Amino acid sequence: MNILIVNYIGNNVTSAIRSFANLGHSADIAIPSKKLNLGIRKYYKSKYLNKMYIINSPTIAPEKFKNDLLKILSSNKYDSILPFGVVSSISIARIKNELSKYTNIGIADYNIVELVHNKEKLQLLLNENGFKVPKVYKYKSIEDLKNIQIKFPVVIKIRKGCGVGKGVRYAENFEELKRNYQELSSKTTLNPDIEDFFKPMIQEYIPGKIHDGLFLFNKGKMKSAMTQIRELTYPISGGGGVNNITTYEPELIKYGKEILEFVKWHGPCQVEVKKDERDGKYKLLEINPKLWGTLDLSIKAGINFALKSVEIAVNGDTEEEYDYKVGLKYKWLFPSEIYTIYQDKGNRWKRIKKLLEIFNNNTLTEFDVTDLRPIVFNIIRTFYNILFRREKILPKGREFH
Repeated sequence: MNILIVNYIGNNVTSAIRSFANLGHSADIAIPSKKLNLGIRKYYKSKYLNKMYIINSPTIAPEKFKNDLLKILSSNKYDSILPFGVVSSISIARIKNELSKYTNIGIADYNIVELVHNKEKLQLLLNENGFKVPKVYKYKSIEDLKNIQIKFPVVIKIRKGCGVGKGVRYAENFEELKRNYQELSSKTTLNPDIEDFFKPMIQEYIPGKIHDGLFLFNKGKMKSAMTQIRELTYPISGGGGVNNITTYEPELIKYGKEILEFVKWHGPCQVEVKKDERDGKYKLLEINPKLWGTLDLSIKAGINFALKSVEIAVNGDTEEEYDYKVGLKYKWLFPSEIYTIYQDKGNRWKRIKKLLEIFNNNTLTEFDVTDLRPIVFNIIRTFYNILFRREKILPKGREFH
């Protein structure tokens, strides 16, 4: 098969491209960008990647983004188009019918993707239908919150959008709540369907580790599932997985399956939860309607969710698959784990020693000796940011350890 990936190039995309090539498939990539030139991106290119297109950003110019994709698809034969990130997944879901004239797309319709992407709307709907979810505080204005019995700490989170540094803050009292709320709500966006800073949601803080349910659905029916725990995240208080370990948590699979059946999900997605230390129950943080950043661990553990997503798009279905290696650990060293060392000033030596886990038999990293260019690029970028762009890699707001 010939597959067109739509996303910037990250470790997850590179992993999928390698896995496709090893099975005899080919992959090209269309990178949405503010600046329409290859520039330094060409040096990041995996040797397994064929063509690289730079297209308009759907956040800035959605109509040009659509026209760019239509031009590529009408001029080249692709068996499937595969988005990775939240932005590309939402944007492609919106124009799915137009793109489907030229290729196969294995993601949910826009109305379902939009529901899942709107964190507050989804949480309130699930709560009304009996699902265990964190409490969301309803309010009309920030001043109304003074009259609402709020149990601190709380999470302040934009309703649409992703990125812990950009869209999530914590508060242990009303002054922190007000300050962080005002900071988030004062931000502007070019596309409120993708990022919405108006009236951030205020959510109960759930103590505990972040667990992920990784799923693939075909028209409301589960085809594959896997669970993992985020042993270490960046930022440390909660964010993307830096050290992840595959687990087998049937209760989490059951919980995620019931939610995804309820919303009639189609395609891959990540159900992000915390196991509440107070009652031992899984509580939904959000659903990421996309292939996840830690995809390489999933593939190496035994389930290639990216390939199976393409199979659903092209063939209409894929075989059910639930067998994978449990207890397999993955460390994303560059930039994520190096950033945690820089961030956690009080425990730097402890975190440096933790890097030695790469020599354990059950521990994987993003290094691939057959394809070194991406990792070399990441190493250079990591230390460039530490030296010259430190404000970009430090967490925003209060940290909860």
